[in-house]
Amino acid sequence: MSEISSVLWDDGPSQETGGMRSNPHSNDGFFNSDYSAPGQSSATMASGGRGSFNAPPATYNPPFNEPYGGSNFDEAEKPLLEELGIDFAHIKRKVTVIINPFKHCMDAQLAQDADLAGPFFFTCLLGCLLLLTGKVHFGYIFGMGVTGCVFLWALLNVMCEKAVELQYTISVLGYCLCPTIVLGFWRIVAVIGLNFVPWWLSWPTGITMIGWSSFCATKMFVDGLGMAEQKWLILYPVTLLYSTFALISIF
Repeated sequence: MSEISSVLWDDGPSQETGGMRSNPHSNDGFFNSDYSAPGQSSATMASGGRGSFNAPPATYNPPFNEPYGGSNFDEAEKPLLEELGIDFAHIKRKVTVIINPFKHCMDAQLAQDADLAGPFFFTCLLGCLLLLTGKVHFGYIFGMGVTGCVFLWALLNVMCEKAVELQYTISVLGYCLCPTIVLGFWRIVAVIGLNFVPWWLSWPTGITMIGWSSFCATKMFVDGLGMAEQKWLILYPVTLLYSTFALISIF
């Protein structure tokens, strides 16, 4: 058995290298399993191959409040109301000019503004006031408003030398609807039936609110578009539009 064993396992005389037996077939056409880089120190191999070869690349970790663009967080992110285009200070300033147009002068920037937050608020407010009196007129209010704005926008483009945006027309007519809101409160008082308010006061109140809204809207169109010569042509359709809102509010 010892002879058979020596024939199977011993291919030749053993080679001693430094007191250790080497395998002569270790490099006969086989891939070398040594993954170490040439010239790598034995201390690096002893540590499991950890060194500069396997070191992860250096990464930059930005601060928490710094976006990927590298700019300041306050400059990159705007407030939500500013992104939506809602500025309560601007709305208050414009309503103040409309409430008292003779005392407060309107500058060119304010007259050419095309904000839609205020018109949407006043239109919904008028509908809610009429809803408290038992009249659901949201469809009439928005329907007449959109129809009147589109008609007046087309008329202004015919009379004005420069192009007029539809958004600007809606903004002016919507903000000048503010005096007509008084008729909504008047309707609530009439439904409650307070004795100190006579019924015939609804007509002069309605006429006053119509004239107030029409005058403010015409003044804003004249100042914003420079149409001083066509102010009477603008006043007539604007008065018709606010008359429909007054009729809806009173009756």
